[in-house]
Amino acid sequence: MQKSDFKQFAERWADIHDVMPGGKVFSQRTMTIVFDALEDYPLEAVFQAIKIHAKMGKFAPSPADIVEIISERTGAKHIGCEEAWSIALESFDEYSTVVWTQPIAEARAIASNLYFDGDKVAARMAFKDAYNRIIKTAPEPSWTVTEGFDMARRADAIKQAVLLKRLPPLKADSRHLIEPPTTTVAGLIESAQVKTGKVSPLAQLKLIKSSLTANEDDGIARREKERLAFERLKQEMLDRVADKLQAKV
Repeated sequence: MQKSDFKQFAERWADIHDVMPGGKVFSQRTMTIVFDALEDYPLEAVFQAIKIHAKMGKFAPSPADIVEIISERTGAKHIGCEEAWSIALESFDEYSTVVWTQPIAEARAIASNLYFDGDKVAARMAFKDAYNRIIKTAPEPSWTVTEGFDMARRADAIKQAVLLKRLPPLKADSRHLIEPPTTTVAGLIESAQVKTGKVSPLAQLKLIKSSLTANEDDGIARREKERLAFERLKQEMLDRVADKLQAKV
């Protein structure tokens, strides 16, 4: 909440205490203490929690009651900070694919300077502090994929996220993310026979060698393309986080 929300909040808080058993009349100083205890949460979230408490609570609310309701509706749906840190750690490896949320990305950005300076303990502490603070007011988490350019690790990360129901089941047009195309020797021999119209082993071997060389070149080009795409995605994510952090200043 902002300081400008104090009047609206004080009126709503007085109203709920007026209609529920155990309600109190607060002085200006006491109301300021209550406001300060809930200041980290958006006014809309506080008002919604008050409404829920009015339906379910037996007595007038305390700040702790409101925090508990907000946490149940938002923060509790986010993963714990230790698991979030393990995902953030993976994101420092450009070969790794990470499936993460905006709060993880934001907290990772805050801790990144410490991490790259070599102080991983301080980075972990900074990340946990930032993450726990961010999820208090964050909406329900939305999981997104930031691809690394190691295909095998990418497939593992995406399959695991699907199993955890963080991502929906892959559709047919997305199967390439976990099932890279493969070329077999048998397939190359068959291709050689079709192309030459012969069964000459020498002709087959020449075409196989040519195909393997082309596949290797294509693989190098593909990996480089994936690496550049990963770098662009990572930079876009960091730019969005930086813009959001700047807007909060």
